[in-house]
Amino acid sequence: MFVSLTSEKFRRLFLTFIMLSCVLPVLIMIFIIYHYTAPMLEPYQLDALRGVFNIGILCMLVVQGLGSLLLLVWVNSFEDLTREMEYLSSSHLQGGSDAVEKSGNELTKLNTIFNRLNQELQSKIQQVNEHASEMQKVTAQVNAIACTDDLTGMYNRRYFKQKLAEASRRADKLEHSVWLMRFEINDFRQHTEKRADLLLEQIGKVARKNLTREALPFRIGRNDFAIILSDCDGKTTARAASQLSGAINSHEFKDTTGLSLGAITISCGIANYRNNLQVLFNDASKAMAMAQQSGEQIAVAPTI
Repeated sequence: MFVSLTSEKFRRLFLTFIMLSCVLPVLIMIFIIYHYTAPMLEPYQLDALRGVFNIGILCMLVVQGLGSLLLLVWVNSFEDLTREMEYLSSSHLQGGSDAVEKSGNELTKLNTIFNRLNQELQSKIQQVNEHASEMQKVTAQVNAIACTDDLTGMYNRRYFKQKLAEASRRADKLEHSVWLMRFEINDFRQHTEKRADLLLEQIGKVARKNLTREALPFRIGRNDFAIILSDCDGKTTARAASQLSGAINSHEFKDTTGLSLGAITISCGIANYRNNLQVLFNDASKAMAMAQQSGEQIAVAPTI
């Protein structure tokens, strides 16, 4: 039958055998010398050999004893390691240490423990990744809520300042163009607050539906809207403004009862970024005012 040093019973027997194999030869040699060799020697010979003999026997016992002691310490440390690993892992492993106890020798137990701990670690890592993914989704949702206008679904004024600053920095660094479109709803004050809220909500839907992904729509005031367009020219910006204005003109705005809110039009002003955000905003505002005064739906800043 095959036996292994990692078997606890065999290890005990092996340790006992090693200790006996170290001590028995010395005891047998002492017995032979004192009972057979010593009687044959003269007294002066015995006196001369006694010191050397005793030192030799002592050295042999010390060396063999140290070897046995080191082997015993190694065996005990190995068993202590196994017991310590079993104790520490029992509180972390699912199902306790039943599977470990059913394992064979210490090496098999340690291998079982490490495999189980690795499985637990991988499971915890997967749980952490799942929680991190959920946190990222929640964070994205919170960020979306924080930068979105509740009424129109457009981005809010705070996010407008952030994105306009980012677009200007990118334009300064890469020499890209940035265009700003501002627009207001004409005759907005003639609507009651409730009807105005309904109108703003529907304006937001129409704008988000008819603008491209590159155009970022913002509501920056009660009746004040802005759209940032990056990496495009004046014609593209004017075409986007015309498309938005046409969509709003053709859309039928209704209240909660289904009654029409009337013909809705907007006045747009567009301007190009010229290395100064305040100048850009002022240019777009002036162009929008020009459109309102002239009765046209779209006006371009004269500085272009």
